[in-house]
Amino acid sequence: ALPISQLEEELEEEQSNMENMSDRFRKAVQQTEQLNNELATERSTSQKNESARQQLERQNKELKSKLQEMEGTVKSKFKSTVSALEVKIAQLEEQLEQEARDKQTATKTLRQKDKKLKEALLQVEDERKQAEQYKEQSEKSNSRVKQLKRQLEEAEEESQRMNASRRKLQRELDEATESNEAMGREVTALKNKLRGTQEAPQND
Repeated sequence: ALPISQLEEELEEEQSNMENMSDRFRKAVQQTEQLNNELATERSTSQKNESARQQLERQNKELKSKLQEMEGTVKSKFKSTVSALEVKIAQLEEQLEQEARDKQTATKTLRQKDKKLKEALLQVEDERKQAEQYKEQSEKSNSRVKQLKRQLEEAEEESQRMNASRRKLQRELDEATESNEAMGREVTALKNKLRGTQEAPQND
């Protein structure tokens, strides 16, 4: 289909041609009326100038012939112009219908895309909420991990203190045991010495 602007330019050109033809037709009619007036004047004022009258009549016939020819041309041109305009109007109507269909399709596509966009925004919002929940849970988990680490460190420090106390008690126990054993050996030695001292007088 031709662009609408080109069709409108052609339509304006045809209208301008029609106006020019109408001006020429109007001028011919005016000229014919003027000649008829002159012919009537010549007839009323002078019957002597027969040759001039005949010449005017010939000119009048020629003008009438031209006028009829111009009428036929104008009618033919008008008919062809109307036919061409009808064709152009049909083309414009078809183009407008096609544009309306395209607009309807574009509107439908736009609605579909708008629907998909809204769905995508809802999905993004859901994912954002889930991310916030995950972040909150992660912060709680991190806080719990830090708390457990502190408890573990405190338990390790307590265990180290208990181990140190146990080692200290073990050393004291070892020292006491060693002292007890030494005292036991001394007691045994004293007992042996005492028995030896008691047995010597009996032998005498």
